[in-house]
Amino acid sequence: MVANKSKKQEKPPSPSLGFDPIGFLMDPFPSTKFETEHWEKSPLHARGTEEKKSFLTNLFNLDSLKEVARERLMKKEDEGDEEEEGEEEEEEEDGPLLFGQDVNAARYLNGSKEVPEEEEASEENITALFQKGYTMQVLQPQRYSDGIWHLVSAMEKHLGCLVGCNAYITPAKTQGLAPHHDDVELWICQTQGTKRWKLYAPLAGFELPNKPSQDLPQEMIGEPIMDITLKVGDVLYLPRGTIHQAVAQEGGSTHLTLSTYQNWTWGNFASTLIHTALEGQGEVEGVALPIELRKSLPKGFLGSTGLQAEIQGRTGSGCKVGSRTAAATLAAGLRALADQLEEEEEVLLPAAADAFAADFIRNRIRPHPALLPDQGPPPMSLDDSVIGRGEGLFMIVPVDGPDDPTVPEGFVKLCTPVMNSRYYHMMRVSDADAEEDEGNSDEDDDHGEDASHHHHHGHDHVHDGCCGHKHSKGGSHDNKGEDEGGEHEDSEDEDDEDDEDDGTGLPGPLTPASYAPLVADILSCTSAPGIKLRSMVEKAPHCSEEEVLRLAFSLWRNGFVRTIPATSKTKGISTSKGAQDSKIKCKGGKGEAQTAVKEDSKQSHKSKTLKDVTRETAEALKVSVDKEPGKRASTDDPAVKGSKKSKRGAKQ
Repeated sequence: MVANKSKKQEKPPSPSLGFDPIGFLMDPFPSTKFETEHWEKSPLHARGTEEKKSFLTNLFNLDSLKEVARERLMKKEDEGDEEEEGEEEEEEEDGPLLFGQDVNAARYLNGSKEVPEEEEASEENITALFQKGYTMQVLQPQRYSDGIWHLVSAMEKHLGCLVGCNAYITPAKTQGLAPHHDDVELWICQTQGTKRWKLYAPLAGFELPNKPSQDLPQEMIGEPIMDITLKVGDVLYLPRGTIHQAVAQEGGSTHLTLSTYQNWTWGNFASTLIHTALEGQGEVEGVALPIELRKSLPKGFLGSTGLQAEIQGRTGSGCKVGSRTAAATLAAGLRALADQLEEEEEVLLPAAADAFAADFIRNRIRPHPALLPDQGPPPMSLDDSVIGRGEGLFMIVPVDGPDDPTVPEGFVKLCTPVMNSRYYHMMRVSDADAEEDEGNSDEDDDHGEDASHHHHHGHDHVHDGCCGHKHSKGGSHDNKGEDEGGEHEDSEDEDDEDDEDDGTGLPGPLTPASYAPLVADILSCTSAPGIKLRSMVEKAPHCSEEEVLRLAFSLWRNGFVRTIPATSKTKGISTSKGAQDSKIKCKGGKGEAQTAVKEDSKQSHKSKTLKDVTRETAEALKVSVDKEPGKRASTDDPAVKGSKKSKRGAKQ
């Protein structure tokens, strides 16, 4: 289903949002001061500036939700409309919004929570429930609002971490949930009406928690450390662990919660690093735990540790000695691991970081168009220059060639979120987690104010609050190359050989590992004048001119680079005496971009002129050089087809 083109145009945000979204939200408080004095330390209220008020006012509200509900029902009527030639529109779900999947609703009467019996979040049901005092929580409204998409995309780019968003639409004089704390960093952005917030210091031992809390009784949390009423344009930052509760004032309230840094701690990274080392021995050279941690547990280990051993130790039976010995042995092993990290930081650390990066690339939202420069025309000459289309948007990962006969050894995969889904961002869960939650969605998922802050990370669902994250753990070893919470779980096409599962769980073209240094140089350069392709030949004498041009063309075709055409009138070059100037002339049709680089390694170009090579590349890629810059291939193109997302399954 194509995106609805009738949606009203939203006001463009301040330019500062694109390069410093945290500074934009915290203005007029200096962003550097915010990072040193408040980040992970204490709440901060940033009053609305004119720019923030202009951007946030009615960015999302009850009318917005009703409009989305109407449009989702109307989409089937537009299914027969054909897209304009060459125009790329991402598929969007059709059918009604559903409670528990797209919208949560709840109200609290006399301390008891009520959730609606209706399954369909239609305009009529939403209106009736809201009038009865139900709070509406809209999961990931960046799926519907371009302005929120812009904000979330900018924050993910700036922080280098996944960012989720929920909208909360609360009737006047109602409170959606009891006091609680969350396991995410939160920015609360008021978009309509006013809301009074009471904040409390974290409970002892629960500073920067890695799990959300249950509902907390008033007598446990003490006196508030901040009592503030948010107005439209105001932003409130809450470090994870900050206990909070809120009540909508006269006229009702709508606010957004932007949440991040879930499972994104040194502890999570250490867990990934240890698992990477366990799995890496024998597969990745030098990646292994120290011998102290590879030794077996002692005989009878379980009998000397745990609750029974602790009770026996208190009775003086001597079992305490075994537990103490085990602790000392493990501590020695961890110290050996710490020594190994410091002595060989280039081995274990990058492998774990790559796992975190793969999770981020797999699950982040596709960049907002305002944050992604146009591609320009295709590179047609070694006198052209290319630049990467953005920092942090691309990564090079190894592939499991030896375990997959279809993937030759010595190849790497180029990955990017440029073709990720906007409409499934933070909305997918793993099969295991879906099974874990099956049967209790009414109890755990249907919440109102500050609901769904913690979802589907492979451990018990504790409490629903502010975050609404639905993605795999950062670099989690539970991924095993699968799309836990990602956008590509069901999107791979059996006929798209370069997007098949090669152990990375990431879509993208393959390229010979010998090209990786060239690719890294190109993608790391993100500003003009860029890198001239001819200089790439000089830097990599093992690559011919034809190979460099073919590589640049494939990077352009897959959306990785932008071309800066040569200013010279002479576009062509020759690679042998008598060769004519070459210029790619392409026709529309199916593209085979992802095989272009791969096939390049299978044949020699020594006997061909650049004109021959570029003509063959153009015929293989079949993309019109006359089409408007930034436009994509047709949906028959494997490069596009692999990124199209299937509809979400049953209620999760």
